[in-house]
Amino acid sequence: MSPCIGRYRASLVSMVVALTLTYQVHAHTTACDKAKVMLGTLDSSLRVYAAEHGAFPSAKHWIDALVRERSIRGPNDARDPWGHDYVFVPGEGDNYDLRSVGPDGKQGTQDDLVRANGWNSATCRDPAGCGGCGG
Repeated sequence: MSPCIGRYRASLVSMVVALTLTYQVHAHTTACDKAKVMLGTLDSSLRVYAAEHGAFPSAKHWIDALVRERSIRGPNDARDPWGHDYVFVPGEGDNYDLRSVGPDGKQGTQDDLVRANGWNSATCRDPAGCGGCGG
């Protein structure tokens, strides 16, 4: 094989790898964006529920409560893009924790998306440091 063909092959392989990584990061970002939008929707729905009922629903029955209120269509609306249930934990008064456990499915890791008391306290970051959602 001539040296020119070898260089072209190496360049072609590098381009394919770069395109593949770009696609994977974009797909991950899209999932993070979807999760952030749904967290915002769930947050709004929970706040409306609390305003109308005087308190947030329980952690055990929050999905059923939002379905009854027609805020969400069903339990699948309470799953993040990676297939994990969103986690809601009511606190004292207006305090609460609402999160997606992120791609790894483990609560409390750096890829979680968290809305605590109306503020994003963490944003989906890829645990391997390969892109993620960013801020």
